[in-house]
Amino acid sequence: TDRLATMDMVVLEGDTEFIAYDMSDPASPRLIGSYSQSGEYNSSRMIGGRLYILSNHSVSLNNMKKDDPKTYIPTLTKGAANNASKSGGNFRFINNGDGTFNVKDAANGLYWNGNDNHTFTGWTEGHPFIVYEYFVKPYFNVIIKCIDSEGNTLQSSSSIKEAGDSFVLMLPQIEGYTFSSISGGSIGNNNVEGHMEITLTFNSTTAIEKVESETIENNCNIFDLTGRKVLHPTKGIYIINGRKVFIK
Repeated sequence: TDRLATMDMVVLEGDTEFIAYDMSDPASPRLIGSYSQSGEYNSSRMIGGRLYILSNHSVSLNNMKKDDPKTYIPTLTKGAANNASKSGGNFRFINNGDGTFNVKDAANGLYWNGNDNHTFTGWTEGHPFIVYEYFVKPYFNVIIKCIDSEGNTLQSSSSIKEAGDSFVLMLPQIEGYTFSSISGGSIGNNNVEGHMEITLTFNSTTAIEKVESETIENNCNIFDLTGRKVLHPTKGIYIINGRKVFIK
């Protein structure tokens, strides 16, 4: 083609290597690909946009091994590996009807081609590929912390949950403390949609103030532990003006 330029054939340890460059910009040639085939270079010619290379491959009877076909059958030994790019391209997946695909680059017309040394290149004839789909499900960290009213950690746990899972949070019983509030989640069922940090706040039962019923002022806001307002408190524990108080 008008974009393709070839270099001289290179003989490497009995192999003939062909290297192709894109010459659209003569000042900056770009490597398209390369491959090598068994045997020493004999001749070549371009026919119909395809380059045909003839090489002489000699077989040594002394080196032939029954279980190693490469010792007596000519092979295409390698191609130039391509480097991955951050920018994507347009590729056409051609269904071969047997569960495999040939993949063609829409930009340069070359096919994906694998080599026997596990490198990857583009060439005029591609190898069939099997296409697999993988779906990765994320996992998230769930942290449950129990703290006192001053922010001190009473206990803590951490676990890994699969995205979309749910778990039931049971209210822990901590000796000397009563539950006050929760943030970041709820008592009962919780759905995992990201990393979670659930904080449970507890009040110390030893911090309850003791007062005589006669010392309670008439304008105090008094509630029982269920949140109901109390007008005439008797002996027991109440919430008075936001503080937990034991009335003797």
